[in-house]
Amino acid sequence: MAVSTRRKPGVRGHERSADRSARPGSGAPEPDLRRALAVAMELMAIPGRSGEEAEVAQYVVDRLRAAGIPQTCIQFDQAHRRSPLGGSVGSLVCKLPGTQRGPRRLLMAHLDTVPLCVGARPVLRGRMVRSGNKQSGLGADDRAGVAAVLCAALEMAERQLPHPPVTFFWPVQEEVGLFG
Repeated sequence: MAVSTRRKPGVRGHERSADRSARPGSGAPEPDLRRALAVAMELMAIPGRSGEEAEVAQYVVDRLRAAGIPQTCIQFDQAHRRSPLGGSVGSLVCKLPGTQRGPRRLLMAHLDTVPLCVGARPVLRGRMVRSGNKQSGLGADDRAGVAAVLCAALEMAERQLPHPPVTFFWPVQEEVGLFG
């Protein structure tokens, strides 16, 4: 399986300036697409099949903390203790209070991959990310999602973007029955 990095029509990012200023007329700041790709590739390289997501979760926590998100906003639940599989860690939850009024929003992506993806070595070839290990899958399900949710949290925190209350949720053990 490969993941395309090709731009969609009307989506800027690869050609944007270093200041990541707003698109003309939109008022919306540009996301850091290069960072998002790098984070996705780093995450795909971390082993983390169902029940063994601790290293992936720690990567996410480290990035959240480095962006200035307080430890008090970050917690793990006990989902792994209720799962027949057991596991090394529960689901990761990061709750940020809003900087503006509005209903709480939820962004989520599961941390685990299938066993075939252990040993993935993501390689960027042209505009495609592929596994450099022919014996493993890429792990883009759902490490690309984990990267997207994480990068949204990083952008909000680092750039102090206005937002309603938001919960970032990274459940465990999705691949084996939605136990997280």
